[in-house]
Amino acid sequence: MDVMQITASVRYSIDLSQWGGGWKTVELGAEATPSPGRSWKEQQAELYAELSEQLKTLFVRTNNEE
Repeated sequence: MDVMQITASVRYSIDLSQWGGGWKTVELGAEATPSPGRSWKEQQAELYAELSEQLKTLFVRTNNEE
């Protein structure tokens, strides 16, 4: 099997009940072409980890500014 694309999707949510209720959710997805010579599963895990970290950083920064 040849893998031509890898994808990762990340969703991060926070409960806003202390500010009047509801939830705030941000979802991010990315696609990439795997590099030859490396496991596509390993590359997908790296993509997911990178997206997760970026999204959490953005989410926390945005919440601290409100």
